[in-house]
Amino acid sequence: MSARLEGEGSARAERLSGGLDRPTLVVAGVAILAAARVLRPDAGRADAGALNWLGAALLCPGLAGIVFGLSETESHGGIGRSGGRVSLRR
Repeated sequence: MSARLEGEGSARAERLSGGLDRPTLVVAGVAILAAARVLRPDAGRADAGALNWLGAALLCPGLAGIVFGLSETESHGGIGRSGGRVSLRR
């Protein structure tokens, strides 16, 4: 049973660390260079106001929680499973 748990743990670690491979970094680099070339630094609204720091601080963990929850749905039976209080299956 411990071998099974080790396999699941290593698969999860591989899935979490596998997002930054070479093609992803190349596409990100090209996008950053294209944006720096195309976008003007003075573009935007003159009355943009200050950054909402509380909103930014709450947005980051909220989005991370949504992405984590969606990534874990399959390992817990999917969205249609009726193990919770609300089921999407009719």
